Amino acid sequence: MVQTKGSLFSIVPALAGLTCTAYLFSSCNGTANPKAANADSTIQLPAATAISKEELAKLKNSCEAWYDTMLKSKGFNGGIIVAKKGNIVFEDYMGTGHLNSTDTVTAITPFHIASVSKTFTAMAVLKLMQDGKLNIDDEFVKYFPSFNYPGVTIRTMLNHRSGLPNYVHFMEQLKWDKKKFVSNEDVLNALITRKAELKDIAPPNTRFAYCNSNYALLALLIEKCSGVKYAQFMQQTFFAPLK
Repeated sequence: MVQTKGSLFSIVPALAGLTCTAYLFSSCNGTANPKAANADSTIQLPAATAISKEELAKLKNSCEAWYDTMLKSKGFNGGIIVAKKGNIVFEDYMGTGHLNSTDTVTAITPFHIASVSKTFTAMAVLKLMQDGKLNIDDEFVKYFPSFNYPGVTIRTMLNHRSGLPNYVHFMEQLKWDKKKFVSNEDVLNALITRKAELKDIAPPNTRFAYCNSNYALLALLIEKCSGVKYAQFMQQTFFAPLK
């Protein structure tokens, strides 16, 4: 149920040792339909560590008080789960998957996760490195020969030190048709063919600048080195084995 557009925020209350994730705003179209993982490739996750009923009740009450005060009373729209040591302490869902709709948010509502997808992309790049398919200190031009930005390595793209301009801004400056989605290929093509028109290009590895272009290009790199589409690689390499 991973999407790459939209919003997700992690909200962590002041409760030691807890993991709290809140999914907010609009969901994507589609129905969850997880496929059973191949038994040979399934990764066995550790079992939950027992916590006492007293601690469970205390944490649940604390979470409810925080949730009712900070979220529920202020028009929260989404789902929230709080867990400790693998035990679900608190869980609740509120609102609708789409604004002004009646599709109530439930435990299986798929949500857009926006830039949280960068975490998955980086993980996939490192898996390809582990498998000997790439080296993160290689220049990107090694894999895309027309890429005319010397010194930009996979590592500098991963850590947002590539110096590349952000397509969120430059595609609009280049008068991109807003009725059309921008693909990763469109981003790469614009960087290559219209470089002279782009602003805010910095020498690589001289500063940190959070930039979506880096991860659009890394997604293309994953496809080139794996030989399959991004979604397929993520599914077969991570999501299916982890169930």
